Amino acid sequence: MINSSLSNVSKQVILGSVLGDGFLQLNEKNVSLSVRHSVKRHEYIFWKINCLQNITLENDFFINENDLSSQLKMGFQTSVCESLMTIFNLVGNRKIEVKRKWLNQLTPLGLCVWWLDDGCIVADNKGFLCTEAFSYDEQLLMVRYFRVVWKINPKIVQRKIKYRLRFNATELKKLLLIVLPFIPVKNMLYKGVLLYKNTEMQERWISEVERLSCFTRKDVEECIQTRKQILQRFSKEEISENDIVHTRSNMGRI
Repeated sequence: MINSSLSNVSKQVILGSVLGDGFLQLNEKNVSLSVRHSVKRHEYIFWKINCLQNITLENDFFINENDLSSQLKMGFQTSVCESLMTIFNLVGNRKIEVKRKWLNQLTPLGLCVWWLDDGCIVADNKGFLCTEAFSYDEQLLMVRYFRVVWKINPKIVQRKIKYRLRFNATELKKLLLIVLPFIPVKNMLYKGVLLYKNTEMQERWISEVERLSCFTRKDVEECIQTRKQILQRFSKEEISENDIVHTRSNMGRI
């Protein structure tokens, strides 16, 4: 077991990931973090590995073909670490439970990781956080957290028998202005790009993304063009690799 203190960046990556596509796994008295994403997001996975380099190895990743979805998954698992036990106890100990004291520890970086893991932008610049794995009461707590801490007002909407958070165009823009400076890799830029039919409004958003993020104007324009092509193909559907209800067992995997 690694007795390693975690940097602030590492903590935010972990806290945001556990809200999204990561889970903490208890093995006897030790805890490790496991993360999985679509293999298309490999740059994002390697960024996470780099952020957690004191508890994981650069080449310590796997590709999983036996997934419930049709998408090839790529991920990694950290070494067990004493510092992870502190986070494990914070987020629920054996069964995940979203609490305000957990959410209050999120910085804009942690919020960005949560959005990149489980956020999606659909037609008319609406956005969703795919929080179907959490209870309605937990999502009420999330809504209050967004309102008080970030001055953002999402709504809880029903999707089949589950619920998730919806951001209208105004509230989504507020969220993106917070997370844009922290989007780390080009293949996740699409989660920070809004599309406008009005040329002037589109130009303003391109300039805003270029100003706030680490990406060039060319990067932003290429991303916008790609998103427009995708939306043209699926104009009547809400398409996102996050539109899968995540399940979490009560023991060990949270």
